[in-house]
Amino acid sequence: MSLDKYFESVDAALQNPWVLIVEYQKEKRSATVGLITGKIIFVDYSEFYFMEYIEVTDKARRQTYRYHYQDRTKKLIFRYDNAPHHPETSTHPHHKHVGSEILESRQPTLAEVMDEIAQDYLLTAKPA
Repeated sequence: MSLDKYFESVDAALQNPWVLIVEYQKEKRSATVGLITGKIIFVDYSEFYFMEYIEVTDKARRQTYRYHYQDRTKKLIFRYDNAPHHPETSTHPHHKHVGSEILESRQPTLAEVMDEIAQDYLLTAKPA
């Protein structure tokens, strides 16, 4: 997989009927290293912020990631990340914040998180 192909997969993952506004940047740091940052506002005015620092060789490896989803009042719904600040989790450094709880988590993809938001939070919202 190339970095350009990975960027195309991100473009596809962000195509969602519940999205009102998408703002994101894709930055090539080298032929194999990239940074993706962005913000999405959904039809219910909830917000999703994401960041991936990736290295693509034979496959894409997200070295650092953060997927932060909050409601329209800015209250955290969940956040996945791999910051090494919760060594007590068996999936360290991968974990999920839900409210004040820290949960074990495998490393999700951006597409999986977008699906989780759509399935678990937006199915009752009216698509744009």
